[in-house]
Amino acid sequence: LNSLSPVPTTAGPLHMSTAAPPEKPPTDDGLVPLPEMDKDGLYNIENAEQHKAFLAANPDKIVVLKFYAPWCRACKGLAPKFLALKNDEKYKDLPILWSQMS
Repeated sequence: LNSLSPVPTTAGPLHMSTAAPPEKPPTDDGLVPLPEMDKDGLYNIENAEQHKAFLAANPDKIVVLKFYAPWCRACKGLAPKFLALKNDEKYKDLPILWSQMS
C-alpha cells in the first residue's frame, strides 16, 4: 500500500452531538440561576450562561474551573488531586471559588 492512498473503511463519518444538556429554567426575573455547591464544596456549572453569570456575580474572586468528562479515566484520576488543592490550608484565606463543568 502506498502511504498516501486512502485506507478503506466501512464506518460512516463521525458526527458531534448537538444535543444540549438539560438546563435549569431562568428564574421569574429572567436571570440565569447560579450554580449550586456540591457536598465537596465545588460549584457545579452546567452551561455557558451559568458560567458567565457565576463570573459576573463574583468579580472580586478567583474562579478555578475544572473541565472534565465523567467517563474519562484521566479526569477521574484528577478529581482527588483537585479536591486536595481545594482543601489545602494555604488556600483557605484566599478569595478562591472552586468549580467544575462537564
